[in-house]
Amino acid sequence: FGNYTQAGIVLSSWTTVSYTSVTVANTYAFYLPGSTMTTVSYSSAANSSGSKQAIYLENASSNTLTGVVATNNLAVSGGAVRIFNGGYNSVVQSSFSAVDGQFGLHLYVSTSNNISGSHISAPNGYGTRIEGSNYNTISQSTTTSSLEGAAALYFTGGASNTVIAVFASNLAGYGVHLNNNSHYNAISQSTAIGGGPTPYSLYLTGSSSNVITGSYLASVAFFDSNASSNTLSFSTVTSAAGTYGLQLSGADSNHITGSNLMTGAHLDGSANFNTLTGNRFSQSNFLTYALFLQTASSNTVTQSFINNPLGYALSIGGGTGANNNTISQTTMTSSVAGGALFLGGNENAFIQDYIADSAGYGAQLSFANDNTFLQSTITNTSGAQAALYLSNADRNIFTQTSISNSAGAGAHLEFATNNSFLESTVKGANYGIRTLQTNAGLTISLSTVTGGSAVGNAGVYMEFQTSNIAISNSYVQGSTAVWLNGAATTSVNSSFLAGTGVGASGLWMTNNAVALTMSSNTVLGGGLAGIVLDGNSGGVITLSTNTIIARTAIAGIGAVTLSPSASLWITSNTIIPSLNAGATTYGLYLDSLAGGATVQNNGIYYRTAGAAFNGAGAGAYGIFAGASSGLRIDHN
Repeated sequence: FGNYTQAGIVLSSWTTVSYTSVTVANTYAFYLPGSTMTTVSYSSAANSSGSKQAIYLENASSNTLTGVVATNNLAVSGGAVRIFNGGYNSVVQSSFSAVDGQFGLHLYVSTSNNISGSHISAPNGYGTRIEGSNYNTISQSTTTSSLEGAAALYFTGGASNTVIAVFASNLAGYGVHLNNNSHYNAISQSTAIGGGPTPYSLYLTGSSSNVITGSYLASVAFFDSNASSNTLSFSTVTSAAGTYGLQLSGADSNHITGSNLMTGAHLDGSANFNTLTGNRFSQSNFLTYALFLQTASSNTVTQSFINNPLGYALSIGGGTGANNNTISQTTMTSSVAGGALFLGGNENAFIQDYIADSAGYGAQLSFANDNTFLQSTITNTSGAQAALYLSNADRNIFTQTSISNSAGAGAHLEFATNNSFLESTVKGANYGIRTLQTNAGLTISLSTVTGGSAVGNAGVYMEFQTSNIAISNSYVQGSTAVWLNGAATTSVNSSFLAGTGVGASGLWMTNNAVALTMSSNTVLGGGLAGIVLDGNSGGVITLSTNTIIARTAIAGIGAVTLSPSASLWITSNTIIPSLNAGATTYGLYLDSLAGGATVQNNGIYYRTAGAAFNGAGAGAYGIFAGASSGLRIDHN
């Protein structure tokens, strides 16, 4: 057939063409205008047109192309096959190629067509372009492109189309691109590959309610700011090292479920209200994280595993806002100094999570306020870094949470205000909870806090410029259970303090510490005393209705060299001193108190058998007062 004006062959309805080869120049090889029930099989169609296709179906329906090879060898704006306003047409085991054109296959305003077992390519255009077309199916086919900015499989304004077991590849551009109001499309059991400067295997722009499932995405899957309510499920996503496999930039209300995100995920640009369930997030890079919620709020991550042995597993913050996210029933792990979790956002919730790092912080909160941790575990094995680190982090609450470090501190707070540990367990090899620098407001209630037994360790260690500490209904243990080293305004009520170290105490107030209230506590002494007040400490110091058991300690309560302005009240306590054949012991030891003290209604009881030290001037003293003035001691 030659170069005809309209087409090489024009096919009407109910026509069959087999084993036919048509080659034309600037026209259609096969043209089906309004045709129905026509079959073209085991034939070839070739043209070299910049405006017309090798095969063109116009207003055609219920036609079949089987084993057809269609090629457009010279097409600046044309393509291999176009179906315009067609319905219920079938393409089976065919090959379409536009060597230099816009598309291999173009479904334009067409409905309910079926393409299966076919190979479609356009090196310099879209492999397959589905435009304004609905309810079409592409299955068990290959579609390719090599053009930057184009897609191997491109949807624009198409809805409710189905893609099954399709291989879509463009090493210079996008694998699959859903654009411009492409909604309710389903892609399953497929492979998509992208490349070039924007290597998107899956690219969603202005499209919603699409479902991608059971697929392999071999480069970045990118959802832009107008992509919402899409679902990516039971799929694998990977990308080049140092990039995030899944990227949601301003995309809202999408669902990522049961997927293996081998190079992590990044939510940014106000990507909000997304749900990520049952996924595995992986990364092996210090600069990129397994999961990064940057400027992303009100997202939910649940029942997932997040791992990055070389950096943060989960990072929240670092943008203009990462707030109100919920992370639940999720494991976060890392093996470097940075930490498994970095939190720089506000009002986020962590529920029943496991957070672990073998070399750095378990969880690090920096400029992070009003966050909550519930029924979670935070752990590490680092001597240099705490399991939990708070810096410039205020009003965070840890409830029914286990925090532990087998080599260093359990929790470390700096410049942190009004944080709370409620019904929680905090355990460190040296310090349970330690504060340095300025900290205002710390609540420990209904909790267990333990530190190491070596000299210098403590269950709770409060450094200078720490103030407003409230410990209640808790168990605290350490070489010194509670060490107030310059801290101000501390209350310890209805708690059990156990000092375990040689030369240590149940509670030690020292180094110009100010204001202490203790009531209804049980205090076990270490090697020195049950309670020690010294180091020019001052303010109002009230010890009342406590039970102090010295055990092997030298004194039940020791108050030495307080500030002259100190107001010391020791009332209604039960003190059980020890008997030590090798040292002088005291129930209550008062010395060098220039500001005096009031000691009333205390009971001092010896309840163990033994002998007191019998050296010169030694023995066992219920109350010893030396070098002090203004003491009022009565009704003891």
